[in-house]
Amino acid sequence: MPLGSHARGEIRREMAGLSGAEARTCAMELSERHGCSEGTIYALTADVRPGRKRRADAGMCDRMEQELEDRFLFLTTGKSLSTTRAREVFIREGHAMPSVATLNRVRCRYGLTARELGQDMRASVRFEAKHPNQLWQIDSTGSDMFLQDLDGSINYESPLKRTRNRSTQRKPHI
Repeated sequence: MPLGSHARGEIRREMAGLSGAEARTCAMELSERHGCSEGTIYALTADVRPGRKRRADAGMCDRMEQELEDRFLFLTTGKSLSTTRAREVFIREGHAMPSVATLNRVRCRYGLTARELGQDMRASVRFEAKHPNQLWQIDSTGSDMFLQDLDGSINYESPLKRTRNRSTQRKPHI
């Protein structure tokens, strides 16, 4: 049902300056009184209600000294280090560094993203441990072929002998 000019004026007067829970409560009452949805109330009063507050740090530059920023850009483009690796270099040197996301925004601001530079976009991860026995790799592709007999001995059984319909007499080795 379309709202008349009197109803529109009343809605705008009552919703003027309200935000948050107050605006929601008022919008619910007005929608019941005038037989329309809360969305209609909000749409009619968008220009008389206050907007969202801006963050205190909105629009500020990334907090990084120009000398560090230049060196970071050199390491990531000239030396082809990833953002994460370059950040680790600076942290080892004792510099307080922003997050990886912030550093990626710095690269983007100068047009130095991997895509724009035509670099390989595939992720690369080095499996490297700082100490012996810190990293283990196990190939478990053939582990279900070795089974324990009922007498406790371990034997090989071809996967071709086992099917979904006929189980084996042997138990898997634990």
